[in-house]
Amino acid sequence: MDENFDFEQIFKAYYTQLYCFAKQMIIDEQECHDIVCEAYEDVWRNISTIRKETVKAYLYACVRNKSINRLRHRNTHRQYLEYCKKMTDPYAHNDELNERLERERLINEAVETMKPPIGDVLRACFIDGKKYAEIAQEMGISLSLVKKYMVKAMANIRENIQKRLKS
Repeated sequence: MDENFDFEQIFKAYYTQLYCFAKQMIIDEQECHDIVCEAYEDVWRNISTIRKETVKAYLYACVRNKSINRLRHRNTHRQYLEYCKKMTDPYAHNDELNERLERERLINEAVETMKPPIGDVLRACFIDGKKYAEIAQEMGISLSLVKKYMVKAMANIRENIQKRLKS
């Protein structure tokens, strides 16, 4: 390279342009700065072999290639994470399934201990899937009484579950 064309001139002349070029491919600003700096490091290492006329093209090619490599690395990293998630997913769901089954068992035990009409209202709602209005009509009680029974039933379930978990 010509002695008249030094590294500082190269840096000042193209840094902003190269940053904007990298920003078109890479969203993260710090990563763009890193990529441009790495391109300048390449120029610094190879300054004796780069011609003044080709330095701009050399820098743009470096930034483009480094940006593409970062994107490939991200894609590979994402694929690896998806693979790990896929491989461990059955185990994660197994724990969640066990917890859910245990909660359901505790709830069912609590429901079985409830006396009518509270237990009947709760069963009609959760087991039969009926709405409060349907339950009220079938049982011949008011809608507000169904709501009151449900509040009592839920409090009873919470209390039973807490007792079981403590023991």
